[in-house]
Amino acid sequence: MVFILQVMLMNPIWNESRENHVVLTESFGCTHVFEQFLKYLYTGEVKLMLTNVMDLLQLSDKYNVKV
Repeated sequence: MVFILQVMLMNPIWNESRENHVVLTESFGCTHVFEQFLKYLYTGEVKLMLTNVMDLLQLSDKYNVKV
């Protein structure tokens, strides 16, 4: 499975792969769940609740993460 984040950081075609610092811009709601999103990428576990499910879904769509 290839995540867009992985492609962005590893593929020399993308400018981000040559940068020392990459800034990811997220919507307000997504910034509050981004830590949970990263935890899911590392552990495969996330606690879904009515208050976070839509923002996590938006992030997974943006970064091509299939659940």
